[in-house]
Amino acid sequence: MNQVRVTRHLIVRYADLYAPSGGTVAAHKAVLKRLGFVWLAKFGRTIGASRIAAIDAQARSEVPTYVFLVKKEAGHYLATACKIERCVKELTGAERKYIPDYYRSTWSVGAWFKVVEIEAFPPSALNRLIVVSSARPVSEVLSGSMAGAFIVRAEGDIAAMIATAQ
Repeated sequence: MNQVRVTRHLIVRYADLYAPSGGTVAAHKAVLKRLGFVWLAKFGRTIGASRIAAIDAQARSEVPTYVFLVKKEAGHYLATACKIERCVKELTGAERKYIPDYYRSTWSVGAWFKVVEIEAFPPSALNRLIVVSSARPVSEVLSGSMAGAFIVRAEGDIAAMIATAQ
C-alpha cells in the first residue's frame, strides 16, 4: 500500500535581541539580495539529527520547504516565510560568508537553513499550519508552549497564503 508523504516545515520562534536596528528579517534579506542565498541559524536547542536529515532530503528533492520565523510583537504574532534548499547541522568555513554579520561565532546553533526566498506570511494563515505532534494549529500552540521550534504541515498551498500577504 502506498503512503502519502506529508510535506514538513518548521516554525522557529525568534527575537530581534541581537539583530541590527533593521531587525533579523531585514539582515537576512540583505545577504540574500547581495549573495543569492543566506544561511539562517536556529539558535539554542538542537533539532534532532533525523529531523534535520528528513527536512534536508525533502528540500533537496525540490519539494517546496519552509521555515516560518515567528515573533510576538504588541500582543500579536508576526510571521515570515523562508523557503529553504538545505537544512544542516554545521556549516563549512566557506559557507560562513553567507550569514549576517551580527551572528556571533560563540552562539550555539541547533540547525542551519539555506534560505533562497524570504516573504511576509499573513498571521491569519498561522491557523492553517498544523503542529504535527499535537494536530493543533500553530496559532493555538504558540501561546501555550515555550518550545522554540515546531514541525508543522500546511493545510493548503503555502505560496497562495504568501500571496495574500503581498
